[in-house]
Amino acid sequence: MADHSGPEQVGLRYLSVAYRVRKVLDEQMITSGLSLARTKVLQVLERNNSIRQASLAQELGFAQRSVPHYWL
Repeated sequence: MADHSGPEQVGLRYLSVAYRVRKVLDEQMITSGLSLARTKVLQVLERNNSIRQASLAQELGFAQRSVPHYWL
């Protein structure tokens, strides 16, 4: 019988559960017209009254071309 309580196994289990929770949460949010990605953008926009596309992309960790101008 294998021991599944080592640090690596616990870490992998945690990541697996976190991924599933995030997926279910995102699916539920999408049904109401929002998503985790959109929420992240809205949080950055809320903190910054005015922000350039390049700055928004940098805060989100995206390439500038990945942030559509209609998000602003």
